[in-house]
Amino acid sequence: AGLTALMASLTALTDLHLGCIPLMSDWGLMALSQLHCLTNLRISDSGNVSGEGLMGLSRLTGLKSLSLANCYGLADSGMRAVGQLTGLTKLSWSGDEECFSSESGGGVTDEGVMALSQLTALTVLELPNCDCTEDLDALYSHIPALHHMYFAWDASRNGDLFSLDERSLRELV
Repeated sequence: AGLTALMASLTALTDLHLGCIPLMSDWGLMALSQLHCLTNLRISDSGNVSGEGLMGLSRLTGLKSLSLANCYGLADSGMRAVGQLTGLTKLSWSGDEECFSSESGGGVTDEGVMALSQLTALTVLELPNCDCTEDLDALYSHIPALHHMYFAWDASRNGDLFSLDERSLRELV
C-alpha cells in the first residue's frame, strides 16, 4: 500500500528520476503508470525490471522523454514495450555491455531495435553499447523526425559497425 499511496498523491508530477534502486521491480514500474502527468522519466542503476514492467508505462500517454541507464534484463521485450510509447520524442537506453548481453537477461537484438520504428515522433535516439545495428537504414526511415542518433561501437564485441552508406548518412543529417 505504501508505493501505491505515494503514487496516488503525486498525480501532478511531470519529471521523475529514480536512481540507484537495485531492488526496483516490474511491479514498481507498473505503479508509475498512475502518474498521468509524467513527461520525463529517468531510471538509472535499477535492476530487476523487464519488458513487462516497461509495458505498464504504456499508460503514460504524455511521456515525452525516457532514459534507462544501467538497467539489467531489458531485452527485446523491453524494446517492444518502449515501442508502444508513441509520444516519446527522446529515448536514451544506455549502460555497460552487460546491460545488453544475453548473460544478464538482456540480449537486445535487431528485432528489438526495430520495435522502436513505431516511435515516429522520436527526435533523439541513443543506444550506446547495443550491438544491434545491422539495419539502421530501415529504422530511421520509419522515424522521419529523428535528428540525433547515437550508437557506440566496440570492435572487440562486433567486427562490423553498421551499414550506413554515404547517401544514408546525408539523409540522416
